[in-house]
Amino acid sequence: MPDRDHGSSSTFDRIDGISLAAMVLCAVALVMGRSWLGLRRFMADHGRFEDCPAAAVQIWDRYPAHAVALDLAPRAAQQLPLGAESDRWA
Repeated sequence: MPDRDHGSSSTFDRIDGISLAAMVLCAVALVMGRSWLGLRRFMADHGRFEDCPAAAVQIWDRYPAHAVALDLAPRAAQQLPLGAESDRWA
Protein backbone atom coordinates (compact mmCIF):
# COMPACT_ATOMS: atom_id res chain seq x y z
CA MET A 1 0.00 0.00 0.00
CA PRO A 2 1.55 3.37 -1.02
CA ASP A 3 2.22 6.08 1.55
CA ARG A 4 -0.39 8.80 1.64
CA ASP A 5 0.73 12.34 0.98
CA HIS A 6 -0.37 14.50 3.89
CA GLY A 7 1.03 17.71 2.44
CA SER A 8 4.18 19.45 3.59
CA SER A 9 3.14 19.47 7.24
CA SER A 10 4.65 16.97 9.65
CA THR A 11 4.22 16.38 13.35
CA PHE A 12 7.14 18.76 13.96
CA ASP A 13 5.48 21.61 12.06
CA ARG A 14 2.52 21.83 14.45
CA ILE A 15 2.30 21.57 18.21
CA ASP A 16 -1.19 21.47 19.71
CA GLY A 17 -2.59 22.88 16.47
CA ILE A 18 -0.25 25.90 16.45
CA SER A 19 2.24 26.19 13.65
CA LEU A 20 5.91 26.51 14.40
CA ALA A 21 6.03 29.75 12.38
CA ALA A 22 3.32 31.27 14.60
CA MET A 23 5.25 30.32 17.74
CA VAL A 24 8.45 31.87 16.39
CA LEU A 25 6.57 35.03 15.41
CA CYS A 26 5.10 35.31 18.92
CA ALA A 27 8.53 34.87 20.48
CA VAL A 28 10.00 37.58 18.26
CA ALA A 29 7.10 39.91 19.08
CA LEU A 30 7.69 39.42 22.80
CA VAL A 31 11.38 40.23 22.47
CA MET A 32 10.68 43.33 20.38
CA GLY A 33 7.96 44.49 22.77
CA ARG A 34 10.32 44.16 25.71
CA SER A 35 12.96 46.14 23.83
CA TRP A 36 10.57 49.03 23.12
CA LEU A 37 9.25 49.02 26.69
CA GLY A 38 12.81 49.07 27.97
CA LEU A 39 13.64 52.01 25.71
CA ARG A 40 10.52 53.82 26.90
CA ARG A 41 11.49 53.28 30.55
CA PHE A 42 15.05 54.49 29.88
CA MET A 43 13.83 57.58 28.07
CA ALA A 44 11.28 58.40 30.76
CA ASP A 45 13.96 58.08 33.45
CA HIS A 46 16.86 59.88 31.72
CA GLY A 47 15.32 62.41 29.36
CA ARG A 48 12.97 65.36 29.62
CA PHE A 49 11.25 64.80 26.33
CA GLU A 50 7.90 66.20 27.45
CA ASP A 51 9.39 69.71 27.19
CA CYS A 52 11.45 69.17 24.03
CA PRO A 53 10.34 70.87 20.84
CA ALA A 54 10.42 69.01 17.53
CA ALA A 55 13.67 70.83 16.66
CA ALA A 56 15.42 68.89 19.45
CA VAL A 57 16.07 66.22 16.86
CA GLN A 58 19.18 68.24 15.92
CA ILE A 59 20.64 67.48 19.36
CA TRP A 60 19.04 64.17 20.33
CA ASP A 61 19.12 62.49 16.89
CA ARG A 62 16.29 59.89 16.70
CA TYR A 63 15.25 59.95 20.35
CA PRO A 64 12.57 62.69 20.00
CA ALA A 65 10.89 60.68 17.23
CA HIS A 66 10.92 57.61 19.45
CA ALA A 67 9.62 59.72 22.35
CA VAL A 68 6.68 60.89 20.21
CA ALA A 69 5.90 57.31 19.19
CA LEU A 70 6.11 56.17 22.83
CA ASP A 71 3.87 59.04 24.01
CA LEU A 72 6.63 60.77 25.97
CA ALA A 73 6.86 64.02 23.97
CA PRO A 74 3.45 65.69 23.64
CA ARG A 75 4.93 69.11 22.78
CA ALA A 76 6.95 67.72 19.87
CA ALA A 77 3.92 65.70 18.72
CA GLN A 78 1.85 68.89 18.53
CA GLN A 79 4.53 70.61 16.44
CA LEU A 80 4.84 67.79 13.91
CA PRO A 81 2.40 67.62 11.00
CA LEU A 82 1.14 64.10 11.67
CA GLY A 83 -2.39 64.54 10.33
CA ALA A 84 -3.88 63.37 7.08
CA GLU A 85 -2.30 64.92 4.04
CA SER A 86 -4.24 66.95 1.52
CA ASP A 87 -5.43 65.21 -1.62
CA ARG A 88 -4.82 68.42 -3.59
CA TRP A 89 -1.45 69.65 -2.34
CA ALA A 90 1.84 67.81 -2.02
